[in-house]
Amino acid sequence: MSQFFKDHKLFSKTRVELNGEIRTEFRGDISSEEVLKGQVVALYFSASWCPPCQKFTSVLNEFYKELKEKGCDFQVVFISLDHSKDSMEEYFIQNHEDWLALPYDDTFKETLLNKYHITAIPKLVVIKEDGDTVTLKGRKDIQDKGINCFRNWLNNSHINSAEKANATKSPEAITGTNNETGDVTPIGTATPTETDQLDNIVDSDSEYGKDIIEIKDEAIEIKDQIIENSYLIST
Repeated sequence: MSQFFKDHKLFSKTRVELNGEIRTEFRGDISSEEVLKGQVVALYFSASWCPPCQKFTSVLNEFYKELKEKGCDFQVVFISLDHSKDSMEEYFIQNHEDWLALPYDDTFKETLLNKYHITAIPKLVVIKEDGDTVTLKGRKDIQDKGINCFRNWLNNSHINSAEKANATKSPEAITGTNNETGDVTPIGTATPTETDQLDNIVDSDSEYGKDIIEIKDEAIEIKDQIIENSYLIST
């Protein structure tokens, strides 16, 4: 993954105390090798002006938090399609979880838009370490399956298990939930790394499953919306 983002720094958020108040600010120039190695990575194409994006961002926030609480190696990189750098930064700081962002003016954005054929947002693309696609339908996976979809993402991402050696637990059988009956049954034997990532992602009645926000399958055509950033979308 770090090779795919080679020579492209990322942003994250950091909280600082100033005059007795906690403020959230950007932390820039983060090495992709440092933060993306051994992670299942999802590219989140979104913008503050897009109502469906605002709805799905709330869902993705809860999805991200629950996976992190379960110790899963999952990371999101926000790719902004906002009309200005200020809008992007405000949206990222105020509405997004503590994941990463590609700098607004990084021309790698155009490469990503073309590579994954992004014509409408919101769009969540899960990718392998070399940038190949795990799924173009990450948003639909989350809406349909909740955190259970992470199982397939991890299995199909082909992450080197040696990169996760420090996170392993004793191997157990991964279990699956029948969506119709609610029964949980063994579906195979997992490696220690897979088990560590998935041992708690089996319950369709999890808190995330109960609280997931129902949203319509909406998307906004970005070619009609992004008129100030014509370098992003060919017309």
